[in-house]
Amino acid sequence: MLAHKEIELKFPLTESEYHDLLVRLSEKYESVLLHQNDFVIKTKTGENVRVRREEGRALLTHKKKIYAPDGTFLYCQESESLIDEDHSHNIADIMKGLGLMNIPQNVCLDVDTFQKWLENALALQMAYSVHIHKYRTEFKNGDYTYVVDKVEGLGYFLEIELLASLDDTTKEVELRDQMSSQLKVLGLSYRNNIPHGYTVLMHEKDMKCTLTI
Repeated sequence: MLAHKEIELKFPLTESEYHDLLVRLSEKYESVLLHQNDFVIKTKTGENVRVRREEGRALLTHKKKIYAPDGTFLYCQESESLIDEDHSHNIADIMKGLGLMNIPQNVCLDVDTFQKWLENALALQMAYSVHIHKYRTEFKNGDYTYVVDKVEGLGYFLEIELLASLDDTTKEVELRDQMSSQLKVLGLSYRNNIPHGYTVLMHEKDMKCTLTI
């Protein structure tokens, strides 16, 4: 099971910026193209539990924000595992972090079965759930990953990601400043970071749609 802290900055792109950035990055770095279908549960404590289907495999991810004693946000701790019978012990460890101590036998054999069980198991903890469909192109540049996304219903985005070990003592604000400077490297003008993930953005969109019906 992979456990680390994830530092991520998300920026909006216009459609033309999206296409231009894909061309420029493809000229410099190797790319990975992914079609991702996510089912995400947001818990009442603000944690994200995600079932992701991509390229013939399924992944379970648990994201939890870690705060200092004074309430200052430090980083996002992420645990991830493949969803299959061979990784049932890793899945059980992730579920223990959510207070789920017993997983039914064979529930990890099929992703649809696992997702349905997960939704029922977390029903009392759930604040809301969303489905997110996106076309993602990833480029690796040293410690940085540039993620260029087309998200159905939301638009175009650039994510700059950095993974660090849990014992890395580098201050979050310093890392974020370094990551923001990558905009200039990528030939983009300065713009504000979007503070929320796609889960929150999609939920806000869904709520607006509901209110207009």
